[in-house]
Amino acid sequence: MGERAILMVPIITIFMFLGITLGGIFSFLFRFILGMKIERIFVFCGGLLLGLILFELLPESFTQNSWMGIVLGVFVNYHFISAQKRLFFAHSFGISLSPFPKECAKFFVNYFGMGHG
Repeated sequence: MGERAILMVPIITIFMFLGITLGGIFSFLFRFILGMKIERIFVFCGGLLLGLILFELLPESFTQNSWMGIVLGVFVNYHFISAQKRLFFAHSFGISLSPFPKECAKFFVNYFGMGHG
């Protein structure tokens, strides 16, 4: 790892901190000063993300990669997220909740001693 790459870590960290801080300030302004509902803030943020993906990331991906890799990535990611949804959020499909999250919670409570005291 070169010296230039090492210098990029604090710069990226500072930009991430500033971006998160500005996002918090804007959401505070939208919510409390302008009186917008939280759902409108979600729609606004979703629109920004969708525009970024459709107009910036996808065209750049198609110029740098083959279409087969992109289609395969979307296909694998869709099925991976669907499997996670079925595993962790089974109650939203009208069936009983998967025991896996409950067992994980029991493990953390017992292992870290949460809930005692």
